[in-house]
Amino acid sequence: MIDDDIEETARCFARAAHGDQKYGGAPYSVHLATVRDVLDDFGFAGDLGVAAWLHDVLEDTAVTRVELETAFGAGVTELVWAVTGIGGTREERNRDIYGKIAGCPSAVILKLADRIANVEASAGTRWFAMYAAEQQAFRAHLGPILAGETAVGQMWTRLEGALAMNSRDATARQVLERWRAREAPDGDSIVFADGTLVTMALVRSRFHQPKGEPPNPDKWYWQEDFRATAWSAAEWIDVDPTFDTAVHDGSRAMVGESASHGSIGWVALTDDDEQNTLRWIAVSGTSNPFHHVTLDAEFVVATSTLELTWTFPRNSPQDVTIAPADPAVLEVMRRRYVDKMRAR
Repeated sequence: MIDDDIEETARCFARAAHGDQKYGGAPYSVHLATVRDVLDDFGFAGDLGVAAWLHDVLEDTAVTRVELETAFGAGVTELVWAVTGIGGTREERNRDIYGKIAGCPSAVILKLADRIANVEASAGTRWFAMYAAEQQAFRAHLGPILAGETAVGQMWTRLEGALAMNSRDATARQVLERWRAREAPDGDSIVFADGTLVTMALVRSRFHQPKGEPPNPDKWYWQEDFRATAWSAAEWIDVDPTFDTAVHDGSRAMVGESASHGSIGWVALTDDDEQNTLRWIAVSGTSNPFHHVTLDAEFVVATSTLELTWTFPRNSPQDVTIAPADPAVLEVMRRRYVDKMRAR
């Protein structure tokens, strides 16, 4: 599609402009892709989709407005300029943005997507505290803009829901309480090892594929939502029965279901010893049970009863990718995730 071609050009343009810049230790493109994903969750594309990739180039790189307009047109440039803060302090830059968005109302959608991405990525950090402190003024200035648009209202709900989760530990306690109450967890997947709890959210790889790879809307991965370290893994092992195991070079992979939590699927990597000493376990709140598993030196590959193939890097299971035999199955999972994000 034409929009996809323009977005790919914008993505490459932004990668080159931001160069070696980092966002929270990751390549800057990760943040840009996350902003684009948020817009996609709420059905926004076109100039907004293009601007998602470019929204920081005027503020954080040497790119000029003339260069941007020459490459992508006046509409995209107006959106990017509206969310570009000019001033010596953060307060001055915010005021500048508020004023420019008032004159370019659709830019509020881009700014909300950026703020959602920032807040959801920063829980437990000083940046999260800064966003929380700014929220009253942020809402006061931007809340009335496009207030009648349903999707914009849903974006505000998601942002404020993320801000309400004012600590990762508090959110993790809620998950633990649900687990102990024999309820499926809110998180789409939970990974824990050595007392560390991680919840994951399903994200389409269309906007996250490695540089040079073509877009692949039928491939997904899990993105970390929050992490806590308050409990030992032993508190979570209630996942019988086991349906399949695989052994490789002193390690064992196991898969099955947690019947007491609504027949949700789980995948575990352990040492191949008498205790099956746990390395990590992933529990999916949206997956059917897993019935087959393979294990080698690098990956645990599990197949669910819906014939979804989950490939877990052994040393970083949070980087799991999911590929379906039937793309329609994964679309159902995506809709569940989008509905959950909109309901926050």
